[in-house]
Amino acid sequence: MESSGLAPSRAWYMLAVILLVVAAAVVAGALLKSIRQINFKPITIPGETDINVMTPGTWLVCIESTDGSPPVANYDMHIEFLDPATGESLPMHQRSFPLNYKLGSRSGSSVGDVTFPRTGRWIVTGTPAAGAASVEVDTEYVVGPDPVDSVMWTMLISGIIAVVLCSFALGTWCLVFLLRWRNRGTA
Repeated sequence: MESSGLAPSRAWYMLAVILLVVAAAVVAGALLKSIRQINFKPITIPGETDINVMTPGTWLVCIESTDGSPPVANYDMHIEFLDPATGESLPMHQRSFPLNYKLGSRSGSSVGDVTFPRTGRWIVTGTPAAGAASVEVDTEYVVGPDPVDSVMWTMLISGIIAVVLCSFALGTWCLVFLLRWRNRGTA
């Protein structure tokens, strides 16, 4: 078999490297965007706190530990959400599976969720159940929109883009090496 004498230029190597760098940038950008989508605000439990619901939908109630250790959920706390404009009260529902996270020295675990039907001001109230143990000082409750769906879609789409870009980079490198191998005897 006679070789054509065509050798790939350095531009092909650069194309493969650029595709890999862009794939890594897509993944890094998606990771940063996903972290920013976690928007929990501290609430006073036991007690009450005003929150401003900007987007209706499912919000999580989590307990956090500030010393890096896993938080111990206190399920003996009665938490509900009151709309002061209408007097509607929404109870917190316990989750069938917890969402656990660690952001720096903060570790958290969801203890429940609530589905807000509309935006606006809501009051979060928390009272210990009769005979319940007291809340530990190094833990605090936080509330915020459920980030699972938005984080999942961000990571899924960016992962698909990164896989496609890496596949093109690998294909480019294979093509370059194949052409160099075929032309190894001519020079």
